[in-house]
Amino acid sequence: MEISGPRTVETCDYRHSDGQPQQDSAICKLICRRTGFQEEFCRVGRAACEACCQSPWPNTSDRNPVIASLICEAAWKVIKSPETDPCAASRAERLRREEIQRLEFVPQNLITAVIPARESRSCCYLGEPANGSDETDAMKCLHPDHDLATEQRCRRCRDWAIAAINKRLRLAEMVPPPTQRSGRHVKRWAVGVTTSPRRESTLQSCLESLVRSGWTEPRLFVDAGAMVPESLRSYVDTWRAKRIGAWPNFLLGLTELVLRFPDSDAFMMVQDDAYFYDSENMREYLEQILWPTDSPGIVSLYSTDANSARFRGWHSDPYRWLNGGLAFIFSREVVDRFLSDPQVRDYRRTDTLGGTVNLDLLIGNWAEQCDVPISYPFPSLVQHVGNTSTIWTGEDSSDMRRARCFAGDLETPFCEGDDLACFPEHEFLVADDRDGEYQQSVLRGKRQMQNSTVVITGLCRDVRIWLPRIAARIERLGTMFADYRVVLFENDSKDRTLEFLQDWHAVNNRVHVISRRMDRKRFPQDRCLERATCLAEYRNVCRDYIVRELGDMDYVAVVDTDLPGGWSYEGIATSFAAPEWDAVGSNGILRTVIPSRPPKNVWRHFDSWAFRAIGRSTGDENSDAGELVFHRGDSLVPVWSCFGGLAVYRMECFQAARYGGSDCEHVCFHRELRDQGFDGLYLNPSQIVVY
Repeated sequence: MEISGPRTVETCDYRHSDGQPQQDSAICKLICRRTGFQEEFCRVGRAACEACCQSPWPNTSDRNPVIASLICEAAWKVIKSPETDPCAASRAERLRREEIQRLEFVPQNLITAVIPARESRSCCYLGEPANGSDETDAMKCLHPDHDLATEQRCRRCRDWAIAAINKRLRLAEMVPPPTQRSGRHVKRWAVGVTTSPRRESTLQSCLESLVRSGWTEPRLFVDAGAMVPESLRSYVDTWRAKRIGAWPNFLLGLTELVLRFPDSDAFMMVQDDAYFYDSENMREYLEQILWPTDSPGIVSLYSTDANSARFRGWHSDPYRWLNGGLAFIFSREVVDRFLSDPQVRDYRRTDTLGGTVNLDLLIGNWAEQCDVPISYPFPSLVQHVGNTSTIWTGEDSSDMRRARCFAGDLETPFCEGDDLACFPEHEFLVADDRDGEYQQSVLRGKRQMQNSTVVITGLCRDVRIWLPRIAARIERLGTMFADYRVVLFENDSKDRTLEFLQDWHAVNNRVHVISRRMDRKRFPQDRCLERATCLAEYRNVCRDYIVRELGDMDYVAVVDTDLPGGWSYEGIATSFAAPEWDAVGSNGILRTVIPSRPPKNVWRHFDSWAFRAIGRSTGDENSDAGELVFHRGDSLVPVWSCFGGLAVYRMECFQAARYGGSDCEHVCFHRELRDQGFDGLYLNPSQIVVY
C-alpha cells in the first residue's frame, strides 16, 4: 500500500466501516489478514485508529505496537469465545504470544517514567545574554571553565547541572577500577546505535549523551519507520528499507561493525533508549579498565536491581544475564565467537516467538553456555530513559526499568521532578482496608514531629558516594521536626568523606562532625565481633556527645549513612503517631531478584543480626530472621532488638544505655535498655528502609 500525505483515519485503506463512516468502530482488515479471525473479533475503536496513525505505518509483516496490541486483544477474545474449538484457541494463543513481543511497555504508574532533567531544565550556570558576541543567541556561562553558552556548545558540554557542584566525584571514585584486568588495552572502538520506531523518541538524548561520554563517531542503524532528526542524520550508517525488528537490527549492525572496522579492540552496541553517564569522558575510563574479568568477555554498562551487586565497583553475577541490552561491549576475542555461533545465527529461525526480540536473553544464554563472563558496574553507567519499553513485558518488572543507582544521579537529580532526598513511597502500598487508617496515622505523626526536636546521628567511613543523598535525606527528615541537630562520626576515610562533611558543616551549622584518625582496618559487612566492638566504640562517641551537649532534645534518630535506597518519611511519621514506646526500629529490606523472565522481585528483611524476637537472646536462635516479611500499615511489632538502618529513641531512653561489642552493637544496646526497664522496643513495618 502506497501512502502519500499525512496519515489519517480517513485515508487508511485497512479501516472498513461497514458502510457507516460516522460510527466510532470499524473492522481492521489488516488484523483480519494477519490473524485469519472472523471480522467480529477484528473490530476496533476510532481512538485505536488515531493512535495507529501516530505510529509507523503498518502492513502484514511490519506491525506497529498499536496493531500488535489490537491483535493481542482479538486473540484473547477468540480464546475466551465458547464457540472456539481447541485448535483455533491454540493458534490464537501462539499469535498472542508472538505479538506481545512487539508491544511497547507503558508504565501504569507515571512516577516510574524517566525524563532527563537536562531535556527540560536550564543549566544552573546559564547567565545573561552575551552582548557583542559573534555567535547568535550566545549567553554568558557562569561555569569557571567556560565563557559562552550556545545551544550547540551546551549540547556537548559535560558540566551541565541543576545546581552547582563544588567538587564533583570522579568516575573512578564512583565505580572503582577492578583490582585486576585482562587482555590488551582498548584503543580502537567501533560503536553502533540501533533505533526503531517509537511513539516517544529518545534517540537524540541517547546520541548526545554518547558523544559527551567520549564516543564522537557512533554509527546509527535505523530500522524502517524510525524517525531520525535532520541534525542526527550524519550519524546514519544503514537505513533499513523494511522493518526487521530489534534482534536482526542488532545482529546486522554488530556484523557490519566487525566487517567495516576489523582492527577494533572493542565493539559496543547501544539501544536508542540508553542515556550515558556524561559528566566525564567515560571512554577514557573504560580504556584503562577493560576487561574487568579473568579473560576478555562482555561488559554491560547498564545494571539495575535485577543484578546482585550492592557495593560499588565491577561485578559478574553467577546466573545468566537477564537485565536488558541497552549497552553491550564485546571484546575482539568474543565478538568473533559470538557471530560465528550457530545458536546466534539461527535464532531468527528457531525462536518460537519469531526471533526479533529478547536479544539480552539470547546473549545471556549464549554467554552462560560458552563460559563467557558478562560484567557490569555498580552504580550503573547507563540509565534507561524510554517511557515506553520492550526491555521486559509485564507489570512485575515495571520498577526495574530504571537503574535505581545511576552514576549520573548520585550528586544531582537526573530525572525531572526528582530530588536527592526522594523516597519511592508509591512502591510500597498499604492494603485497601487499612489505607485510611494509615493516612490518618501519617498526619498525626507529622503533627507530633512538628512539636518535637531530634538529634540525627550516624557513622561515616568511605561513604562519599552516598553522602549527597544521605545529607539531603537527613535535612529533609530534620525539617519535619521543630528543630534538629546532626552528629556524625568519621574515621580513616580515603574517599573524601571528611571533605564533604566539613563542607556540609560550613553551610549548615546544625551539623557537627567528629573525626579521628585511628588506623583501623575496614571490616566487611558480616557478623564479626571485632567489627561490632569498633562500631560500638564509634557509636558511644556520638552517644556521649549527644548526652553531654544535646540532652535537652526530645528524640534521637540513629541512621546508617550508606543506604542507596533511603527511608520512608511517611513510615517514620507513623512511629510518632503510635503511643507509649521507648524505641522504634525500621523494616529494613533488600530487594532480592529471582532470575526469571521477567525478573521477579522479592523484598527480604536485611538487618537480621540486629533483630531479636521476643524471647530470643542470641543470633543462633535468629536464623530465620532474613525470611521475615512485614506489611506496610501493620501495627508495631514488639521485639527485644532491631535496627534496620534507622531507629528512633526517646532521649530519656537513649541516655540510659551504652553500646557494646559482645554481640551486634545494637543488640547489646537494647539488652542494656531492657535491663534498665526500657522495654518498649518495637519494629514498625511502615518505617521502611531500603538497603
